[in-house]
Amino acid sequence: MASPVRRWRRVPAAAGDSADTASATAPVVVWLRNELRLCDNPLLQRGLQLAKGNLQLVVCLDPREFQATTAFGSPKVGELRKRFVEECLCDLRRRVAERGSRLLVQQKAPEEVLPALVSEGSTVLVTAQVCSEERAVERRVRKALEAKGAALEVVPAAGITDLVGPEELQRAGVPSGEEFPVIFQRFFLPLRPFLLEICQKGLSDAPVNLPSASGAELEDEELRLTDAVPGTDIRGGETAGLERMTVWLNSGFRSYKDTFRSLQGDYSSRLGAHLAYGCISPRRLVKEALSHGSGQSSVHVEHFVYEMCWRDFFRHTAARWGTGLFHVAGPAECGAHGMSSESSWKRDLGAERRWKEGSTGVPLVDAAMRELNETGYIGNLARQFVAAFLIEDLQIDWRVGADWFEATLVDYDVHSNWGQWARSAGVVPTNEAKRNRVGGTRYYDLAMQRPEVSDYVRNWLPELQDVADEELFSPWTNSWPIGKVLSATSNGSSYSKPLISMRLKQYFESVSGASRLCGLPSPRRAKKGKGQRKGGGAPRATAALRWATSDSRFHGS
Repeated sequence: MASPVRRWRRVPAAAGDSADTASATAPVVVWLRNELRLCDNPLLQRGLQLAKGNLQLVVCLDPREFQATTAFGSPKVGELRKRFVEECLCDLRRRVAERGSRLLVQQKAPEEVLPALVSEGSTVLVTAQVCSEERAVERRVRKALEAKGAALEVVPAAGITDLVGPEELQRAGVPSGEEFPVIFQRFFLPLRPFLLEICQKGLSDAPVNLPSASGAELEDEELRLTDAVPGTDIRGGETAGLERMTVWLNSGFRSYKDTFRSLQGDYSSRLGAHLAYGCISPRRLVKEALSHGSGQSSVHVEHFVYEMCWRDFFRHTAARWGTGLFHVAGPAECGAHGMSSESSWKRDLGAERRWKEGSTGVPLVDAAMRELNETGYIGNLARQFVAAFLIEDLQIDWRVGADWFEATLVDYDVHSNWGQWARSAGVVPTNEAKRNRVGGTRYYDLAMQRPEVSDYVRNWLPELQDVADEELFSPWTNSWPIGKVLSATSNGSSYSKPLISMRLKQYFESVSGASRLCGLPSPRRAKKGKGQRKGGGAPRATAALRWATSDSRFHGS
């Protein structure tokens, strides 16, 4: 296999950065991982508090993450997410340089880089994390620093990467650590009255000046954004994140509760990646949302805050469950909840490949997977139905899906991603409504009610452009011969034979039939008329489409 292309090139240390010009005081090092910002950054504020004229900001692009593959054979960081990280670092490096300092970027393991930056008495600051790989790296760094007479100070994550920590949870009467509740409402409802006050703490403007960074005789990594990545409109960096937050709070946010299940359009904040890499503060985002419109609450504000709290919920449950979150049968403690056992799952490399590349022959699923692969993003509803397809219809090991999302999502967050996949798979506790939806068609129903669903499928599956609306979601029902592929268009394009359970096959056929019988307008060309709500919007649900409307989804913003 060919060696991976090197994305970054080392450049010599700048004049004045050698050990000969080092400050007489021991340097303070701020080790940045998922807090790539200057505003609202308590980790940086702690560094400024400790530093006496020598503060070094450093990012380590650990090859064990950026050049590695997972146990399932996927890249740990896909090309679209690498590009996003590059944009984040370029933006942060520029902002740091404008303030008189520098951001050191190294393509090495942190336990190699950080000891080279310290002297006896130095302190390295890092934000606390809870998952096993990150904590293992911290242990290696601590050992290497101690050998140099330096210390690693782990700063609590509350206000940096998390909304709340043990102190805030205690005030709300919510236990933390191993006693943290595994049902979301037991976390959210007691916390909600305190959120605005909590989210006003720890916010700060970017420093006007930063202390110089001296004494580091290391070659830097030159970040050159020359590899154009088509398909994604999510730009990385604190500058882009703050701009997007401002724009969205004054546009799509005002209708969020009505549009958050959409399949295309400006229906989501698309700030999940900026939150995952710390380009913006979660507290800043929630504070601005709660204060939006002179502090007047609305269903749109409340629903967005609800979703943001899911993000914290998954971070705290990940801390509770540890490595058990990544086991096929889930955490050992969850066995008492009657969750799925290891024997419930299978592997099928052919089916997995077709699901990943969007060639299952199920148009709705394939459209979403192709969008994911090309853009690094799909909406919350799409994340739910592609997960349901892999888990419930193909009965594939749920970790295959979590692993592929890790490789492809620009907004990947280890806690939310693995936590929600585990919930979808039923290997961690969840609420009664979620359990009742397993094996049903809830998420497909919601998608099929979207007025843009036909446009969405045709946009990502051009081979189905010529298929009639009533056959678009079940193209196997037409008169074309069924073989390895179905001839789907008049211009010779083809579409895969369906990889589908009889249950789901009958579902899509019945939905298509219901649309014809009830005279529902095509969502692609929906107009006010029979079967559609007055004033526009999705068509009225038929018996084949009618389900409850409450939902707990893949949670990201």
